[in-house]
Amino acid sequence: MKIEEIIDGFRNGKSDTIVFVFSKLLPNVNSLLAKNKSQEWAEDITWMGISIFWEQCQNPNFVIQGSPLAYIYRICRNKWMDHLKSQTKSIEQLAGELPELPFNNYNPFEDYPELWEIVEDELQQMRKTCQDIIRLRRETDKYDEIIQQLNISYENARYRYSVCLAELTKRIQENQKKTLTHAF
Repeated sequence: MKIEEIIDGFRNGKSDTIVFVFSKLLPNVNSLLAKNKSQEWAEDITWMGISIFWEQCQNPNFVIQGSPLAYIYRICRNKWMDHLKSQTKSIEQLAGELPELPFNNYNPFEDYPELWEIVEDELQQMRKTCQDIIRLRRETDKYDEIIQQLNISYENARYRYSVCLAELTKRIQENQKKTLTHAF
């Protein structure tokens, strides 16, 4: 069917045109939903797209440049995406459902106090934010205490700690290489 025939068929309520469009769209919409929902969902979303297109066709000034099937498919896809977005929880909602977790139950500084002396020497040469977060980590293993003192988010605290810890580890390794090189 041509573009004009489909639009005229919708404007005039021709059931054969609507059934034709439905039969052409359903396999595509079904593959869009294949991983998530059933055939019934695909039919519902397809009918939703067709009904929106039908309403738009009732406007005598309504004109589309491309394929009506592609246009209706985009309507169906957008409706499906809207449905998924409405079902998706925000990060804030998910964070509120998670229990408070410690950074790490194992603190090597408690078992090896001499390690802190090596760390402290390298830590003095790092940025103040890294110094603060690593020192706080040594003192506590609770996120809420660290984020309150530094006034940062949970995700930011985890990220900063991992970046600073990686930088500190690299500094310590480089210092050990220099020490071993000078010893021989």
